[in-house]
Amino acid sequence: MISIAEVLLSSGNLASIARETVIPGLDLVPSNSEMNLAEQFLSIRSNYELILRNAITTHLPLNAYDYIILDCPPALGALTVNALLAAHLLIIPTQPEYFSATH
Repeated sequence: MISIAEVLLSSGNLASIARETVIPGLDLVPSNSEMNLAEQFLSIRSNYELILRNAITTHLPLNAYDYIILDCPPALGALTVNALLAAHLLIIPTQPEYFSATH
């Protein structure tokens, strides 16, 4: 199965990987176990921090989506850095406790 890892590692076409769902207007880009390879080898590519942002802006038609949600692992690795630099807005879920939001 082709996944987002191919976009990150091999400059694959993001639009060709997106899959339609039964919900109108909702598409998904699949992931698989190759994301482990992407985390390991992404940082050796030049300008690796901008690969996802460039894939979104060059491979997707202008205004194709109102929102793109990027789900990231809870670590500041190469995958998360790519998502952060591609994002316009950031939501960080925390535990509903006082000290989880004060730092």
